[in-house]
Amino acid sequence: MIYHVKDPKVGDLIEFFREGYQHWAVYIGYGYVVHLTKNEDAGSWFFGSLWADDKAFVREQRLTEVAGSDKWQVNNLLDDKYTPRSPSEIAKKAASKVGKKMPYSFSQWNCEHFATDLRYGKAKSRQKLQAVAAGAAILGLLGAAASTLSGGHEEEKKPNCQYNYQYQQPYYYQQPYYHDSYYYYY
Repeated sequence: MIYHVKDPKVGDLIEFFREGYQHWAVYIGYGYVVHLTKNEDAGSWFFGSLWADDKAFVREQRLTEVAGSDKWQVNNLLDDKYTPRSPSEIAKKAASKVGKKMPYSFSQWNCEHFATDLRYGKAKSRQKLQAVAAGAAILGLLGAAASTLSGGHEEEKKPNCQYNYQYQQPYYYQQPYYHDSYYYYY
């Protein structure tokens, strides 16, 4: 369920719904969030360096500025699995990271890893798994399309056999060959 919360609590994870992906931040109070972003001037990004290792920046911005016209929700997704840090500890850790340049890797350290690490002390990302699954689905669709465009499946070659009902197994026709005046079957 996607909803806007007027007053999220300090330490809550905020999930922003962008076109094609989710962006993550940590709420630190008074309408502000801390998040990992591609450059110092932009709110968030995605496709520019999806698979490449790169650098990112930690920014503090108003929640409404980061959200823009996108929907958002409080999503403390791992509360049932991990114990969250105290709100004051989350806010202190988040504030200590603001303005720092950090490594970025979609698969190992993205905005969701950053946010979950601040809240739980564990860097986890579901969107990495979702992207891998989406990539596999796209490859499957491309393979099916290529097969269709190339004429589909070739006619299946039937083996040189018939079914032996007595032994309930295929009986292969034997092709004789001649050797030293005997017929051998193979």
